[in-house]
Amino acid sequence: MAKKIIDEVLKEYSDWLMSQPNVNGVCIEEYPDGKPYIKVFVTKLTVVAKEKIPKQLEGYNVEIEEIGEIYPQEQT
Repeated sequence: MAKKIIDEVLKEYSDWLMSQPNVNGVCIEEYPDGKPYIKVFVTKLTVVAKEKIPKQLEGYNVEIEEIGEIYPQEQT
């Protein structure tokens, strides 16, 4: 069976990832060598986040990045 492309994997798991505690967003990034991975942005990197969010999804690495609280910007 052929490996899914990373776009398909992110689409399949995006809603589930976004439903996890402290998750603010998900995207596809690339390592310096060009290999793609899934990045998950969290408000605070907690033990629960580390346990709930898998290290890989269908063969692609998943990296977690703590970004703090997100606030809307004022319109000017």
